[in-house]
Amino acid sequence: MNYSKLSKLLKPNIEELYYLNDNTIDSEYKNNNYNYIIFSYTTDYLPESINILKSNNIEYKVLTDSFDQDYILIK
Repeated sequence: MNYSKLSKLLKPNIEELYYLNDNTIDSEYKNNNYNYIIFSYTTDYLPESINILKSNNIEYKVLTDSFDQDYILIK
């Protein structure tokens, strides 16, 4: 899925959707198997965002970083 479609699909729950290949993304979050990342602190309601991904058959993975914050990797 491209960035525009994914962004529209997740609005208004997601404030910021990032490309994983962006140089501003810390290496802790990099994963060559995924294209996008959502940080839990940039979403109004993480469970709803996960439900949207599930219902649209979009591959994702929820992980926790070294700051004990959840984030979602999306293919």
